[in-house]
Amino acid sequence: RFDTLSGLPISTLIVASQTNRKGTKCTTSPEEIAKFRRDSILAGKLPLIVSTYKSLARVGEALHMLEDNESFSFALFDEAHSMEGRGLESAYGLFDENLSVDKRLFLT
Repeated sequence: RFDTLSGLPISTLIVASQTNRKGTKCTTSPEEIAKFRRDSILAGKLPLIVSTYKSLARVGEALHMLEDNESFSFALFDEAHSMEGRGLESAYGLFDENLSVDKRLFLT
């Protein structure tokens, strides 16, 4: 379950066109993603955003909508070998101009 992380309350949003995970919100709307992040932080919760590579640009759009050029403190990229190649859609998360992230962890 994704409702606590080491005792820290979290809110979870899946950024994809669909999910089989019951009770977890799913969207590809940058406006909804930005609102989710803002509302989670205001509620004292850690916003956990799980995205497919295909929907990652929507997360980047949402970050650009927020004030003060907000960034993620951490991003984990599974199947990271699929991100190779600057022009590829799957490489979107490699660059801060697309998705501002303080620390990235790549897994293969």
